[in-house]
Amino acid sequence: MVEDRVHDDGPVEIVVDPGAIGLRDVAETVSRFARDREVPTRTAEALELALEETLTNVVMHGLGHQPASAPAEIRLRLDRGRGSVRATVIDSGPAFDPTSVPEREDSTDLEHATIGGWGLRLIRGLTDELSYRRVAGRNELDLVIQFDAPEAAPRLEQP
Repeated sequence: MVEDRVHDDGPVEIVVDPGAIGLRDVAETVSRFARDREVPTRTAEALELALEETLTNVVMHGLGHQPASAPAEIRLRLDRGRGSVRATVIDSGPAFDPTSVPEREDSTDLEHATIGGWGLRLIRGLTDELSYRRVAGRNELDLVIQFDAPEAAPRLEQP
């Protein structure tokens, strides 16, 4: 379940159910937000993909390691600035700073390739800024994507 709070052309803040339906609802909210605020299509698609990966990681690796008695909460705040869009993911999971994780090195062949760990590389490639802070026992991750031209493409590096 997603609970929307929309402020005209201002920020949107939602509470996200950590289940699959809640993650699907986030995609619809991001799409509506981008359309209503005239965010370029490619920027909106990059934001949606970066958020899908971020929220999946929060659910699987953050909230999934909490005791069952601990309240699991995810909030998402979306805001459009002049030439940029910012998403802030706030969760009640254990402290984890994804910006402190070193860049993943490319494998030169399948024999040395590992499964997993590609999500953060994807998020970094889709965003222009990624910043983390721990506030009042919660993780806060800001994802910012800049856009200049009406259809500015995200800068996803090729492996």
